[in-house]
Amino acid sequence: MESVEKVRADLARNLRMLRAAARVTQEDLAHRANLQRSQISQIEQEQGNPSLKTLCQLADALNLVVSELLSPSLVLNSRGDD
Repeated sequence: MESVEKVRADLARNLRMLRAAARVTQEDLAHRANLQRSQISQIEQEQGNPSLKTLCQLADALNLVVSELLSPSLVLNSRGDD
């Protein structure tokens, strides 16, 4: 069974990486996801326990599925769509 700390660390790492890859600031992501910037910051700093609703909002804002946010082995590939 995975520990909460491990899942929280994976989420923090993935959110930072995916947000950077999308060239989106915490403020921009918060606006897109209808969240507070402080919520994004807390998640990226491995603090708190975001709700499923929050994870869905983040995934939608980044055009992802929730499993990508939680993946322990996320690898970014160039999609070639820019």
